Amino acid sequence: MNKDKVLITVGTVAVLGVAGVTGFYLFGRSDANQATRQTTNTTSQTSEAGDTTATTDNEAAGAYQDGTYKQSIEYRVPQGGTNTLTATVTVKDGNVSAVESSTEYEDRESVRYIDSFESGISGNVVGKSLDGLSVSRVGSSSLTASAFNDVLDAVRTEAKT
Repeated sequence: MNKDKVLITVGTVAVLGVAGVTGFYLFGRSDANQATRQTTNTTSQTSEAGDTTATTDNEAAGAYQDGTYKQSIEYRVPQGGTNTLTATVTVKDGNVSAVESSTEYEDRESVRYIDSFESGISGNVVGKSLDGLSVSRVGSSSLTASAFNDVLDAVRTEAKT
């Protein structure tokens, strides 16, 4: 073997070794605290309204019954796993007055997206009409936002008068 081939071989082995250690560190470590994590975010918005009638906004917004509705939706993530989003949506006068969400997941990749979603969902939906409400991306999460849209569809069906 000539000197150049030896250097290329040694360099290739070194690069593969670094890649293997990095891959193990990022994806292969078994951390019991990261195996399954559940996050919960509770937010609400209340307003002090004077003497109002429940029929005006409610009729315009598709006649949804006031109440608290809880739905769970499973969704797939790119790593091949399935996450479960459970959301509780409170409807008052056809508007979302509070939202609470929790997500169960097993992959480490989902944590940043779910945290981003949960910190921003309230600002995207509280105070808005349930009728036609949809979110496209909350924080950096599009998959959890899409699952939340499925929750909103189920809430609309359940709350319809």
